[in-house]
Amino acid sequence: MSRKICILIYEKDENLGSLLREYLEMHEYEVHLFADIALAYESFVANNYSLCILDINENQPNELEMGQKMKLEKDEVAIIYMSTKPSLALLSAAYHAGADDFVRKPFILEELRARIHVILRRIQGVKPKEITYYQIGKYLFDTRKRTLASEDSFKSLTTKECSLLTVLCENANQIVERAYALRCVWKCDSYFSARSMDVYITKLRKLLAGDPNICIINIHGHGYKLSTHDNEI
Repeated sequence: MSRKICILIYEKDENLGSLLREYLEMHEYEVHLFADIALAYESFVANNYSLCILDINENQPNELEMGQKMKLEKDEVAIIYMSTKPSLALLSAAYHAGADDFVRKPFILEELRARIHVILRRIQGVKPKEITYYQIGKYLFDTRKRTLASEDSFKSLTTKECSLLTVLCENANQIVERAYALRCVWKCDSYFSARSMDVYITKLRKLLAGDPNICIINIHGHGYKLSTHDNEI
């Protein structure tokens, strides 16, 4: 029997923490939950965790400092930070501290699990099954050839257009956080990269404009969602 992946959760809200633990344990993870920062760090030092999910707050710098210490001591561990309405300064500080992802509260449990799966797959060196085609409404998107085709059109995509559309397709009908998309496509979340992404979102909207059932929605304060009328992806 394979060993369960062990996850540390530091969450001050005991109700949310218990919900997260029960949900992840239901999906075959071993979860250690802490509401006390000192106990969380002691457990981190004493155990071998693959992933840490850390609740952080603007007014509690010691929480982000704990995440930094964890990365310094065990660089291979993945860290997901969580916070309610984080400022741009907190987001930037978290990613500079080595965050693998950042989740805004409130969030959907299924989305968090998907993010965990992607991160663990990457750090464990397991090569995912490559998806080379996505059916987006009337369009066939070929990720390898970087083309978007339908019965009445054929368009070649730039590298950035292809990469951004791939991220949206991988998370179709779900919110893609801006910071996550920026890290996937631009490898950073600077102001200029964010403005560049906005331009490419506009380009993708134009490319998909021939199908009224397909749209890229701007989720204010969060990111984007590729909405497909009949969930074909």
